[in-house]
Amino acid sequence: MTLKLVYASPRMAMYYEGSLKDFAEIAMSPRILAICLEVATEEALPIAIALSPRDEGTYVRSWRVKPGEVVLRGMRRVCAKLVNEAPHAGLVEWGGKPGGGRYKGRYRPAQHILQHVREQLAGRNRIDPDLAEGLYAH
Repeated sequence: MTLKLVYASPRMAMYYEGSLKDFAEIAMSPRILAICLEVATEEALPIAIALSPRDEGTYVRSWRVKPGEVVLRGMRRVCAKLVNEAPHAGLVEWGGKPGGGRYKGRYRPAQHILQHVREQLAGRNRIDPDLAEGLYAH
């Protein structure tokens, strides 16, 4: 079997040894979805709740983890989405208050949640060895 390029960036290229059809099937598998949902529920959701403003409590109670699909680098993959269903979630993310007015700054919870989860799962500036296993970095 030959190595196939599955990811390329200015700083690295990643190759996969095997069938790209198999790779696509893995990316859409129920097992990968279960892992995504577990990570979102156990790692990201508690961070989202901890970072949420608590004015009336609606926002903090409105976090949900939902299964989904995304196309990334031309390949469809399963994913877990952490969504806030509060009617004013956009105002909290980008600034503003329900009924008018402005917060001193934007809370930007999505950005902070992602940063915390990345650091928690892989540490600062390092890749998780389980994710790197079987991939050839160039």
